[in-house]
Amino acid sequence: MLGARGAEVYLDEDPVDLGPLADFGPGALEAVRRTDGFPHAADIMVNSWYDPQDGEVLAFEEQIGSHGGLGGAQSRPFLLSPLVLSAPVADGEELVGAEAVHHVLRRWLGEAVGPQVPVTDAAPIPAEASVPLSAEASVPVNDSPSSAPTGTAFAVVDHAAQDKTR
Repeated sequence: MLGARGAEVYLDEDPVDLGPLADFGPGALEAVRRTDGFPHAADIMVNSWYDPQDGEVLAFEEQIGSHGGLGGAQSRPFLLSPLVLSAPVADGEELVGAEAVHHVLRRWLGEAVGPQVPVTDAAPIPAEASVPLSAEASVPVNDSPSSAPTGTAFAVVDHAAQDKTR
């Protein structure tokens, strides 16, 4: 990775000095390594300058932040959910990457025991048949882009549509 004034950081090493990544905070080097590891990563990726004093990312367009880039408030994402759903990750762990968020959302779909679309006049599901609200209630899904059964990155395995009217 190249930075201002000839700074270099080699992604295949554990650098003592993070050079241009230092201001972007913890996890910046891992984020760049992760992106660089994608099979279809760009040959050249450009990230704008980040001012850690005021949290401003100087985007290339008139925006607040830089979608998918490093630095600023976007480096501290969150998931907001009802308390009846399991925690996204265990205490002390971090949720990193779109794939991890996808797995959490899929798990929450499995935990949400409610009416399915289309709603029918079928008998209600007995309480003993409901899915427990725990990590063990996750829906088994093979989301890996390399082995998705339908050739898509995130194939829907259980074709149950969720009721989005409530």
